[in-house]
Amino acid sequence: MIKKATYRFTDICPYTDTRQSIQISYFKIPVMGTLTQGYKKDSYSCPLHNECPFPERDEYGRCPVYLNAPASPC
Repeated sequence: MIKKATYRFTDICPYTDTRQSIQISYFKIPVMGTLTQGYKKDSYSCPLHNECPFPERDEYGRCPVYLNAPASPC
C-alpha cells in the first residue's frame, strides 16, 4: 500500500510577490539499499494555478513555490 502525506508550505510567490501557501502531496517510498523510508514530492494544489504563468515556464509544469518546498514533509 502506498502511503501519502500532505503538507502545507508557504513561500514568496514570484507571480503575486507575496507569501503564498500551497498544499503538497508526498509519497512515502523505500530508500534503496537501506531499511528506511523517505518521501518524494508528488502533486500540489495552489489557488492561483489557473492564472499563474510560471508553471508554463517549467518543462514539468511546476511552480516556484513547489520547487522551493522541502524534499520531505517532516
